[in-house]
Amino acid sequence: MRYKNTIDIHSKKSRFKRNVLLTITIAGLLFFTGWMGFQWFQEGIHVAYHGPVSFSIEQGESLETIANKLHELDLIGNPDIFILYLRFHQVDAKVRSGDYEIEEGIQTIQELVSWLLQGQEKVYTYTIPEGWTINQIAMMLYQEEMIEDPLEFIELAKFNGGWFPFRFQEEVLESDSLEGYLYPETYYISKLSSIKLIEQMLQQYDSLIEENHLLRAQELGMTWTEIMTLASIIEKESVGSGEMSLVSSVFHNRLRDSWPLQSCATLEYAIPREGYVFTEEELKTDTPYNSYMYPGLPPTPICNPSLDAIKAALWPADTEYYFFVSKGDGTHAFSKSLEEHNRNVRKYIP
Repeated sequence: MRYKNTIDIHSKKSRFKRNVLLTITIAGLLFFTGWMGFQWFQEGIHVAYHGPVSFSIEQGESLETIANKLHELDLIGNPDIFILYLRFHQVDAKVRSGDYEIEEGIQTIQELVSWLLQGQEKVYTYTIPEGWTINQIAMMLYQEEMIEDPLEFIELAKFNGGWFPFRFQEEVLESDSLEGYLYPETYYISKLSSIKLIEQMLQQYDSLIEENHLLRAQELGMTWTEIMTLASIIEKESVGSGEMSLVSSVFHNRLRDSWPLQSCATLEYAIPREGYVFTEEELKTDTPYNSYMYPGLPPTPICNPSLDAIKAALWPADTEYYFFVSKGDGTHAFSKSLEEHNRNVRKYIP
């Protein structure tokens, strides 16, 4: 009996040791597996990109496509884990589309997800100078990589066929062009396309034209197209806003007395060049924009004028001036008679 009991005691101790060892082994394996899993998960969502980096998320793009895109840019380690992270935090449906530019310093997954959820999109900026034409604007936007095709922009701006609701739709359709209505300003936009850019310029123009402007045009007996055409000429003939009302008075006086405007700026619109020096032959060019040959205003605006130029067209200075000549310093010499004008020409033009 003693022998049997001794065997039982040793057998139990042996089983106990084996069980303890097995438990420790299993626990170690579980800990190791968990640790490796944690490391795998952490590596999968690890963000340590020292950018900047730009990317776009399109409307309706799948989460898998977005995750793969971020993985290719080395912003995340594992697309599948990134998706699990978003779903675990119940934000997988809240990633916003747009053009993004991640700046240097993004170090955590929380920061990256914050960008994607708050819509911290890349913002583009562009400036339309006062007095530029549609063609000039298109080339500038193309050179600054704001648009892919300047010809597409020009075609869209040459005719507003109802693709954008615009308060001055009738005037635009009449002239078959948006020339004059693409307001010169500095703009900020997050989505680039020719239509979006044109819409933004038109909206700005629309917001600046007030009811009293339209009423004043009626008081002058002029259509809004005529006001915009005159404003565009004033913009091109003036340097800054200081003399715009004086320049406007010259053109108003000439229009009232049926004199030709004799503006180099109108002819330059038909014969593009650097500067306003024309040959005698060019001055005889048969075009409705030749205000040396034809009295009255040309058929459309010749550029996109500022609000200052529009106001000058509406409220000219009260003068008896019919002529002006550049002094070469950004200002003009104004005169009432041809004789006085010729003296100014001899004085200021070598």
